[in-house]
Amino acid sequence: MAFRQLRLTLVGTIFAVILWTAPTHALAPENDDSGCQLEGPLLTASWNGTMPENGLLGVWRIPLSPRHPEILTEARLLLEWESLGGVRATFSFPDPLPYGIPFSFQKIEVVWDDGSLTGTRLIDWSDDCSGAGRSLFPGQSWGVILEPSVSRPLRNLRLRLWGARN
Repeated sequence: MAFRQLRLTLVGTIFAVILWTAPTHALAPENDDSGCQLEGPLLTASWNGTMPENGLLGVWRIPLSPRHPEILTEARLLLEWESLGGVRATFSFPDPLPYGIPFSFQKIEVVWDDGSLTGTRLIDWSDDCSGAGRSLFPGQSWGVILEPSVSRPLRNLRLRLWGARN
């Protein structure tokens, strides 16, 4: 009887220690805002009011990760109006010390308001977390049109980018 009581106490203690030492994010419900990652977007930008018809919307040096937004890297995101209409995101990585460590981008999202409707364009390079995402190595660049057929003028544009340097 005493052995049985000791065994139950030991099993209960082990279970309590496992629960106590488990990372809280593993026990928390999934946050729909963060997509595949347990952390927030790598980069967020918003424009309030009516957007210009042409031109540059912004250029950002991309942080190392959402956990280290203060550490900026040489990777860049350029956001501009495409001449045929829409928003074009161009990623470049002119790393002066190319060690071969890439960025992996999971997804990019643009949300806009055209006066009558709100639209969203999401490109998920990780295929709903089943892949690593789109990689950008030092010395590379590539671009994507986020929404080729939006009516003008746009208002209240918001950009969010998920990823991290590997």
